[in-house]
Amino acid sequence: MRAFRDKSPDVTVPDDQLIGGDDIKLQILREKKIEEERQRRREEFERAKDAERLNRRRELEKREEGTMDMLKRLAAERFGNAT
Repeated sequence: MRAFRDKSPDVTVPDDQLIGGDDIKLQILREKKIEEERQRRREEFERAKDAERLNRRRELEKREEGTMDMLKRLAAERFGNAT
């Protein structure tokens, strides 16, 4: 067993196979591109959500303004025009 254990293999492995060659670089670039696409979709989703929120807020403000106008008219009819 000692002879087997001490024996060094005569196999040489290229550095790019051990460390990684162009395949690793391509994989890193692919992952970076995928992450950038995810980030772009996230930002697009946030912009759409903000636009929807702003639109809803405008609608609610418009509705509230209509309600206030109606209440002012009712108050003016009931108590006279005090303004």
